[in-house]
Order: sequence, then structure tokens, then C-alpha cells
Amino acid sequence: MPRKSPPPSDAPKPKPRKPPKVKRAGKAAPNNEHVPTPQFRAQVELAAGFGLPHKMIATLIGLGSSNTLEKHYPAELERGKATATFKVAGTLFRQATDPKNPNLGAAIFWLKAQAGWREKHVLDDPNAQRSLADLIALSGLTTSGPTSSLLTGAADPKPATH
Repeated sequence: MPRKSPPPSDAPKPKPRKPPKVKRAGKAAPNNEHVPTPQFRAQVELAAGFGLPHKMIATLIGLGSSNTLEKHYPAELERGKATATFKVAGTLFRQATDPKNPNLGAAIFWLKAQAGWREKHVLDDPNAQRSLADLIALSGLTTSGPTSSLLTGAADPKPATH
């Protein structure tokens, strides 16, 4: 078979074919606007509940910025975090109040976070700062006798007989 000779250099060259544009779910629509889907809404809500930063969630679903994420998914971002906090708070509360096996750490955390308890109470008047021993001495109570367990937390070695 005879070989074809190359076209003359002044002949127009054929244009390379471009691959057809494929629209991927969640990517920019023809007008460069993101189109939320139910799948993305669920992913955003779950990721927000796990505490992922908005930029990371945006990357997860193929968005270029957290601004776009916040524009299209504000309810999912808020609901995801609220749902997770609700579940964790419920678990913490059940552990703190379990009548058979209470979790002291959970109870202390709950009281500090929800009831305003603190390790140290600071009084407005610096001269009013007193140690527990000073307060006991001023009150006239003693650390011995039938009420000592109230002050020390120890069991009274001699139970009262009636």
C-alpha cells in the first residue's frame, strides 16, 4: 500500500478534540453555582457533628471555600453540631446520674459546665479569704465527736448507742 504524503505545511491542521464536559454531582453547575444534594446535606451535617472545621467539610464535598459551604448548608452545619452535643450531653448525664455505678468525673464535669461550680471560690474581699481550718475554728465546731464525720468526711469510729 502506498504511503500517504504529509499534508502541505500551509494546509489547516485539524483541531484537537476536547473531551465532553461531565457534570459531577456537587461541583459547579454551568453558572458556577453549587447544587446541594441530599447526600451532601447528610455528609455536611454528620461532619459538622464530628467537629470538623468548615474548610475541611468544604473540601470533603468538593467545594472551593468554606464561604460556599456556609451559604448552602447553614442549617446542616448548625443542626449537626447541636445533634452531637445533645447526644454527648445525654451520655454524660446518664453516666453522672447512674444509681448503680455513677461516674464521679462525669458528675464533676457536669456541675462545673452546667451548674457553674468551680474548684476555688474567689471572694470580692481579699481579706475575707479563709482556709477551711480557719472557718471551722471560727464556727466553734470541733473535728472530734459525733459530728466530726460531717467535717472530715470520715466515718465516726464510735457509733452512738441509744
